Amino acid sequence: MRSAIEGGDTLSQALERHPQTFDAVFCKLVRAGERAGELPTVLQAISANLKRDDELASYTRRIAIYPAIVAVVIFAAIAVALIHVVPELARLFQSTGQPLPLQTRLLIGLSDFVRRFGGPLLILGVAGALAYRHGLATRPDLRQRHDARLLRIPLLGDVRRKLVLARFTGLFALMYRSGIPIVEALQVAGEAVGNLAVQQGIAQAAGNIERGLSLSDAFRDVAMFPALVTRMLRVGETTGALDHALANVSYFYERDVREAIARLQAGLEPALTVILGLLLLAVMSAVMLPIYDIVTQLKL
Repeated sequence: MRSAIEGGDTLSQALERHPQTFDAVFCKLVRAGERAGELPTVLQAISANLKRDDELASYTRRIAIYPAIVAVVIFAAIAVALIHVVPELARLFQSTGQPLPLQTRLLIGLSDFVRRFGGPLLILGVAGALAYRHGLATRPDLRQRHDARLLRIPLLGDVRRKLVLARFTGLFALMYRSGIPIVEALQVAGEAVGNLAVQQGIAQAAGNIERGLSLSDAFRDVAMFPALVTRMLRVGETTGALDHALANVSYFYERDVREAIARLQAGLEPALTVILGLLLLAVMSAVMLPIYDIVTQLKL
């Protein structure tokens, strides 16, 4: 970048030479700051926006780490038990010739199934996941349906929607405040939200604006965006402070995301504890009931 600037490029032109590091939003904001003579202000705004995005990303990681660790530990323990422990117990139970309880027969059947087909099923699962990931990268229609489904997941989908809308409104407010035209700002901010379903909704709103609709009316016709967004856009258009209205929307959604994640965290830990306890109870009852019968017969 230093060499490019010494060669006569502007800062935005030097940034555009490195798209892997500086995305389109960053470059367009810097270019707008150069044109308006407000580059220091724009850079400070970019810094604040990046900090906010990092905070939101840390909130989403926080909600995913604990369940992921617990799930891995639980499935690993169950897999070891089904592959190595249950077969030995099954031979012991069958050698006694006693009728086994239903839960014990189910556990032994599950163990046999895992030992016979667990490897191929695991390979098929990994291959299917890789194929689906490749499809998401190469087929926009599949990616659009996938992203739309993510927004409809119970509990987590609402949090993800608010997170995407907070990022979009924050970026759009920043680009509008920097002097970037509305349609161009919508296009660039839409590409940065990370959800193709929302991006297509933004593109639809941009098309409505190009056909002559106002900003609030353009978003009102897109079902993807809730009434809060359209109301605040209308307030911003009426008062002439659209950037402040969008910043308020972004703040409301960020606050909702933090509160929703805090509630989910408070409920996840006891829920996972209950699920783990139920799994252990099911396994222990399937193992201990036949042992209890054997011990009882020995006493007789």
